[in-house]
Amino acid sequence: MKSVICLVSLFAVACCFNVERQSSCPMFCPMNYAPLCGSDGKTYSNECELHVTNCLHKVNVVKVHQGSCDGSDLAQLLSVSR
Repeated sequence: MKSVICLVSLFAVACCFNVERQSSCPMFCPMNYAPLCGSDGKTYSNECELHVTNCLHKVNVVKVHQGSCDGSDLAQLLSVSR
């Protein structure tokens, strides 16, 4: 009887942790390198990294273009932020 109660308790705890993890920000991204320029002027390794930044910092950085950010992006960045 104690074994059954213990197993049911472990199952309930596992379910609670699983629900909590799904509602939190992802912590890992694929290792593929597909740089993109965000509307904050930063270059992100891939779209997953941009999504994680938005989730963790509660911001709304959007993709300006594929590839690294550089000095010529200033006009684009200003138009996106308006």
